[in-house]
This record gives sequence, structure tokens and C-alpha cells, in this order.
Amino acid sequence: MPKAKPSGPPPTADTPGEHLSRTGRMLGTPDELLLRETLQHYVTGLVEARGLTQAGIAKLLKLHLPDVSALVNRKSLLRFSTKRLIRFLTLLDHDVEIVVRPKKTGQPRGQVSIVVQ
Repeated sequence: MPKAKPSGPPPTADTPGEHLSRTGRMLGTPDELLLRETLQHYVTGLVEARGLTQAGIAKLLKLHLPDVSALVNRKSLLRFSTKRLIRFLTLLDHDVEIVVRPKKTGQPRGQVSIVVQ
């Protein structure tokens, strides 16, 4: 199966601190948001590369159609947790590896990053 290339530019982190939704609900730090955005971006690229219909995506990922629509249209980061996006990747025949290591010297704190191969 050919590697899927997510369409559009990958997400980037912006400012430090916690982010709030329009309703005031906590979304997370920029690192956490970037992780979820990147995972959602990659999952969307994989389903697009398979040419699945929304019904096909719903069946494969065990989702309801409104959730599929939010996924493929890249809406609502609140709808999909990191855990759920990782499960989608495994259902799309991809391995997910999590590596924890000490922070780099000179960094004020540890960082969250994602590498897609």
C-alpha cells in the first residue's frame, strides 16, 4: 500500500499556555494541540488515500457519520482524543510508537513532538 501524504500543510505550534475553545472548554497546551492536529491530519490523509466513502470510513474506524464528517473536514479537536486518534491509526494498519526521553540540554521544559515516517 502506498504511503499517504496528508493534504495541506501540517499544523504548527504557536504560543505557550492553555488554549480555550469558544465555549471556554480547555483544549490543552500548544504541544498537546499540535499532537492531536498532526495525528488528525495524518489519519485524514490515510483515509483520503484509500478513497473510502464516509460510510466506509465509519465502518472501518467504528464511527458515527457526524464524527466521520468532523474528521475528514478537520473540525473540532475536542471530538477526538489522542488515544482515539492513535486507535484510528492502528485500524488503518499503522504502528504507533511512543518514545519518552530526557529533555534536551538548554530547554526550559520537556516537549511533545511527533515524527511521521
